[in-house]
Amino acid sequence: MTEYSEKTTYRDELVNAVLTFMAGEHRQNGVNEERILQLAEQLASEDPAFLLRLTAYARRECALRSVSHLLAAVTGRHAPAYAMAAVRAAARRPDDLCGILSDYKRIYGKPFPNALRKGLAETFCSFDADNLARYRGGRGSVTLRDLVRICHPAPENEVQEKLFRRIARGELAAPYSWQTELSARGNTREVWDELIRSGKLGYFDMLRNLRSMIRTGANIGPVLAVLADPSQVKEAGLFPYRIYSAYCTLKQEGYLTAETEEALEKAAAASVAEWPKILGRTLIAVDVSGSMREKVSPRSSVTWADLAGFCASTAGFLCERSTIFRFSSAKDSHPGYVVYERMNGGLLETADGTVALPGALTDMHLPFRWALEEDRDPVPFDRMIFLSDNQCNVGKLSLHEDMEKYRREKNPELWIHAVDLQGRGAGPFRGERFDLLAGWNSSLFRLIPMVEQGLGAFTDQIASYPVEQFL
Repeated sequence: MTEYSEKTTYRDELVNAVLTFMAGEHRQNGVNEERILQLAEQLASEDPAFLLRLTAYARRECALRSVSHLLAAVTGRHAPAYAMAAVRAAARRPDDLCGILSDYKRIYGKPFPNALRKGLAETFCSFDADNLARYRGGRGSVTLRDLVRICHPAPENEVQEKLFRRIARGELAAPYSWQTELSARGNTREVWDELIRSGKLGYFDMLRNLRSMIRTGANIGPVLAVLADPSQVKEAGLFPYRIYSAYCTLKQEGYLTAETEEALEKAAAASVAEWPKILGRTLIAVDVSGSMREKVSPRSSVTWADLAGFCASTAGFLCERSTIFRFSSAKDSHPGYVVYERMNGGLLETADGTVALPGALTDMHLPFRWALEEDRDPVPFDRMIFLSDNQCNVGKLSLHEDMEKYRREKNPELWIHAVDLQGRGAGPFRGERFDLLAGWNSSLFRLIPMVEQGLGAFTDQIASYPVEQFL
């Protein structure tokens, strides 16, 4: 969470909160939902046009679904003239409509405002039968059947009238999909080949089922071509972590061929191709200590160190010049760190290079010590990005002194971006040119250039975001 100054406006604070908000978390990045609601309600009353732009930016540019639903619900309550546009901005899929209505019901209860119901109903009519069937289960506490019964969308023709009637009666059949075909006919090469030829597999469907396709011996040539196509990646709006997860699964199970790796590397590069570049020289410090070797969840094979490695690789890909510094603590004759002066291959290959060091503690002095005493580059670092759980076990109180020493001796304009991946919201640094993010999402490194320009500059960018298509 960015440290707010007296000059920070509530618009700036809301922008920062929204764009670092993780779906499904009551408290994320030091910001809870209650505070976001307070800020959004104030903005809806005073500047609803800006709130619309923020909603559209969050959903369309950052793929933040949950928080865009929240903002659309607030708009429906407090800025009815903008309700329809907010719904259009937040709804890329039918279940987005259910998410908006579910959030409104959870926060404000019934009845539902006419303007919100009208916006939901009109947008509902823009989706075709396949989309409605695919997302008929809805989102949150609201199904598509609930939505039809509450909002009463007006069908535009006889075909749509029959479709809406089936939805209202709960009679909408599951569409042709890989789930229905595998359930009916089994997970075989023939079924996958037919599904691939059908052209009805979405980008995410292909990515998540790549292992099954390869395992059955299906012809995945057309699939790899789609996955590697930059236009398809952009249309899917997929973040690189999804691609990294597929890459890790295939590699762990021995299904990662050279052709598949090449396609996934192209996909990962395309997924961040339009993200703002991080100019200058950057030290990316990756904590691989004992606490970072825990799994991110009981059902996941990914550790916090793996996640930090992925984040470091993404940042390195975006940086003009980067040094990746993996560290724990010194032990015996090992210094407790490994330095990579450049990206080792593609984004995924570099992310997969996380190493386990012998030291079990977190010595956050090491990146500063190396940068001050051993870095031979005449160009100082413009910023340091720390990826850790911020369990600083060695010399926590003097870290601020390390930071100030580097500024005195090397670069007085040094920025520190501390990312607490586990979301505890506490860190060992303080002061100006410092940004703490508690938790993470894939948009994290899109924020860094804007944070360094100042929240005001970021807010100005959103204030000019085009929303004419939603009005």
